Amino acid sequence: MKPEKENWRPKQNTSPIAPIKSDTKSLQKYIRKLLCLSACMLCVGVSLIWWGADIIRYQAQVGRWPTTPGIVIMNNGVTTIGLGRGSSGSIPHLTYEYVVDGQQFQNAVFRARPEYFSHQTAHEIIMFHSVGQSVTVTFNPQNPQEAFIVPPTQRGGDILSMVTGVLLIGLALFLIQEVVSDQRYYTIRPHEWKG
Repeated sequence: MKPEKENWRPKQNTSPIAPIKSDTKSLQKYIRKLLCLSACMLCVGVSLIWWGADIIRYQAQVGRWPTTPGIVIMNNGVTTIGLGRGSSGSIPHLTYEYVVDGQQFQNAVFRARPEYFSHQTAHEIIMFHSVGQSVTVTFNPQNPQEAFIVPPTQRGGDILSMVTGVLLIGLALFLIQEVVSDQRYYTIRPHEWKG
């Protein structure tokens, strides 16, 4: 009685990345595209994390700055700026004067990061802060010229940008790992198939 012929077949690919034909040029092109995409994701992810962390760090830092009384000496109205995608913001232009350690300073920053408000809010700020109006000025003790009246606000976008950055970096590392671990499968030849 003849022995049964061994039933052999190619190894099944379990990778979420679809296999491609065993063509060296196509393979190299495919891998380059994946690695380029992964590198872009890494760069964008790192940038988003750095941007969000920098804003949060700045907010925590200025929360410890001292304050001093000041007075509005000029009221120059509102400037509207474009923020992209059809949106806009308005910046109230107030110049105020304050004294730190006997030295007099002038500044025009109402709020730091971001400086803009909605159009209505900016006009309300201008109406309320007339010339001669008393204000409380927050200043940098290391550089008193750096000051503002309203501290920077906590925005959900700062945290969201960091989360998005982490997700992009994770996806990029996953793609790189898949390319490296499955590269041999993409270049397999029929005589290398195993039962």
